[in-house]
Formats: sequence, C-alpha cells, structure tokens
Amino acid sequence: MRDGITAKQNSRSFNAKGEDWWGYAFEKTLKINCLVYYQGEVAEGSGWKNLIVQYRDYMGRWINVSRLEMKPKYEENSLIPFKRFILKFNPIIGTGIRIRGGYCQVKILYL
Repeated sequence: MRDGITAKQNSRSFNAKGEDWWGYAFEKTLKINCLVYYQGEVAEGSGWKNLIVQYRDYMGRWINVSRLEMKPKYEENSLIPFKRFILKFNPIIGTGIRIRGGYCQVKILYL
C-alpha cells in the first residue's frame, strides 16, 4: 500500500477465523472520513466477504466505523480486477485505519 508497488501484491495471513485486513498506522492522530480502495488482481480462489472499515482509537482498540457507504457496492463488483471503491463513513479520529473482511472462495470475472 502506498509504496508505489502495484503488481502482484496479496495477503496470505488469514487467521483461524478466515479473516484478513490491510491498513495503515500513523505516528499522529488524524481525522478521516473516506478511503479509496483499489482491488488488485483477483486470484482464483480468493476474495473478500463482509468488508468493513475499522479505525484504531487512542487506546489502541480497533473499532468499526459508523455509517459506512461503499460505491459501488463491493458485493456487486468484487470479482472485477483493479476496480475502484469509495468507502465513506462518519468522521473518526484515530491513529490507524484498515479495511477488514473474511476470506471467501470466488471465481474470476474477466471483462
């Protein structure tokens, strides 16, 4: 993320519950109300389900944002490689932000 490398990145750190996340930690507290998520290549047999956004509060707890809106809706377009998603939510103040979801089996959709 944000390192300029865009090819062949993935995550295989799923825990026993089949969940994973991508995010940032900040050195200072920030106010955030929006994320832009670009889905990378969709590998056969991988994908997200129940995608949410969480922030890390000043005590280090990860908390779900409120009033999350995704455009387009992730479930409707989750199999399209390199699709852009806008994730808007009520403003938060925190030291980290992440998207989190469950692992699911998908079939690739080629356009």
